[in-house]
Amino acid sequence: MKHDRGRWFTLYVASIVATTVIMFSFSALAYGQENQSKLFLPGSSPYGINFNQWIAKWWQWYNSVPKTESPNYPDYPNHIGKVDCATRQNTSSPVFFLFTPLVDEPSPERTCDIPKDKAILIPTIAGEADLGDPEQTDRSDQGMIQSAKAGNDYGAIKVKLDNTTLNFNEDPKFRALSGFFNMTLPEHNLWEEKEKPGTYKAVTDGYFLFLKPLSEGNHTLYYEAATNPPNPNVYAQTVKYHLNVK
Repeated sequence: MKHDRGRWFTLYVASIVATTVIMFSFSALAYGQENQSKLFLPGSSPYGINFNQWIAKWWQWYNSVPKTESPNYPDYPNHIGKVDCATRQNTSSPVFFLFTPLVDEPSPERTCDIPKDKAILIPTIAGEADLGDPEQTDRSDQGMIQSAKAGNDYGAIKVKLDNTTLNFNEDPKFRALSGFFNMTLPEHNLWEEKEKPGTYKAVTDGYFLFLKPLSEGNHTLYYEAATNPPNPNVYAQTVKYHLNVK
């Protein structure tokens, strides 16, 4: 994984504020139970597919969207203009993928229509390594894993759904590493300055927020996340999604 804005900074959303909360045991139990009811966690198999396979599927989708259609590049030449959050989604999938905004936007705010009965997946802090990257000098499996993981350390994450704080943070239990998968880059792909269109072996690691289906109506997803020293890629961003489930 390259350690430049072209890749690490695309996928990390952050806040440099980390808080420590002390709770009574009863409150902590209720908090954990509420969290379990709203999230799929690493180690689970949502809809019969392993969590680690789902995070690979997110990357396959994200990298399949050219800059001409991505909401992250509205000023790209020949951009289609208004972008629907459903762009290039698999309509038969039970999971809806959300774009992670570029951290060039300090506090992005977006609105998306979400089909009812669909789970929602978005990375907060995550990285990906693939063999199409000319800067991936160690092309062994272990070298790729290390590249995917390197920028995800020393993080701080906070998530709220409808103003309720979820039990999802930088704890290692919320971190997941995929198996290896094939990733296809189109023309005008996100990494076009360095990577040619084609299909490449890839792997991903990080913190992926995987919400269970929300009730019909309007919801607000807000999250902060950060990478802090000694991570060489320190940044901060907050993101707010207005989700219309219908």
